[in-house]
Amino acid sequence: MKWLPLAAAFVTSILLFPGCGGSSATVRMTQQAPVLRSVEITPEDLRFSFDGGKITLRVTVDSERAIHAVTAERSLLNTQKPETKLYPLVPVTGGANVYQTSVDVPANTRPDGQPVHYRLSVFATDVAGVQSDRVEREIRVAAPDASGLPSVPFNP
Repeated sequence: MKWLPLAAAFVTSILLFPGCGGSSATVRMTQQAPVLRSVEITPEDLRFSFDGGKITLRVTVDSERAIHAVTAERSLLNTQKPETKLYPLVPVTGGANVYQTSVDVPANTRPDGQPVHYRLSVFATDVAGVQSDRVEREIRVAAPDASGLPSVPFNP
């Protein structure tokens, strides 16, 4: 019978102080995003003649979790009709966490004689769906020189 007052006091304390150890707490751990440790872009100067060219990307990624995908995104800037193309980077044989791809840079076919600008963006996504910060560069494709364009065919 001596334990009855003690049990009553214990139950009362649980009812009066529910936040003091009587309930479980939810702990949310932030998921660390992958980090693009090294981004090598060849050529370094992303200015192309009007006929475009090719860019090679080589990226080293650090991540606490396995990498699901490393992606390069080429987006046409300053246009009414957005054009975006995705390029998956593939793991390099013998390279720890190193991924590589080639990105096509189209020829400038603008009829107004202006240069074309693209945004090149690279990012990694891990298996938990957490995405790295993006590394972005601008690509410039020169305007076609009127003297270098083929003549318009004439059909009488």
